[in-house]
Amino acid sequence: MTAPLVHCVWRIEPDADRYGRVDVDDLEYFRTHFVGSSMEAQWQPPTLRLMPTRRKQADFVPWAGGVLLCSVRAKAVLSPLLRKCVEWLPCSSERGEVYFALNVLEIGDQLVDLPATKSLNSGHPAGFLLSRVRFLPQAAVSAPPIFRLRLGAPIPRPAHYVSSEVAASVAREQLKGIWLMNPERDEAMAYIRGEQMNDFPGIKT
Repeated sequence: MTAPLVHCVWRIEPDADRYGRVDVDDLEYFRTHFVGSSMEAQWQPPTLRLMPTRRKQADFVPWAGGVLLCSVRAKAVLSPLLRKCVEWLPCSSERGEVYFALNVLEIGDQLVDLPATKSLNSGHPAGFLLSRVRFLPQAAVSAPPIFRLRLGAPIPRPAHYVSSEVAASVAREQLKGIWLMNPERDEAMAYIRGEQMNDFPGIKT
């Protein structure tokens, strides 16, 4: 399934099956951190264990709670575009590889067409999660380069969304380990059906 190119906002999802993920000991940590507030002042750089299933060097690695780890190369490519929307919090792997945890500060609830979003998710057993999201037309000009959603929840939802400019940069620079998906698509069903997860032209997995 390929999303039409008219989409102005894209959901970014890490390709954990191909590139692996971080081994997580404390999920509770993510309930009070990475919630749209600055963390730079109190950040203590952790040493992370990358799961042994990781077979390739990735520019994006999933941590937990929707937090992305980005490579030095990804930071160099995206920093000029993401500007003050994020904090780049340094981490390292047990192998000594340097990564940056992406702390997304922008919340984009005002860009969501909430009635249409609820309709997209109606009848789904997990529809209350609003996993499929429709954005208002104004998102084409007013969406931040990257953001998360609260939609009434006390902390942001795990998914991240990027503008078409950022999506195009990811594709052009061939950053590895990420999918760019139509936000209206049922990601869980696509995964179960074994469908191609990426919707944006030019992404190289």
